[in-house]
Amino acid sequence: MPSLTSIAIRVHRLDATVAFYTEAFKFQFHEVDVYGIRSQFGEVGDITLKLVPIRDGVDFTEYPIHQPGFKV
Repeated sequence: MPSLTSIAIRVHRLDATVAFYTEAFKFQFHEVDVYGIRSQFGEVGDITLKLVPIRDGVDFTEYPIHQPGFKV
């Protein structure tokens, strides 16, 4: 059966966003290097939430802003 496994979200305020998802949904985050960008990946259950900071307008030209991941 298909299922949602991850979602990546580009965010402006990484620390504040990590704090929100940690408090509201009990995600457990750890730092990950995403092509030289300090990001935070959090897990709760079988879902990984990937928070990647937006640095400037150039970030929108080559990378998706939001990216769902599915297991099929």
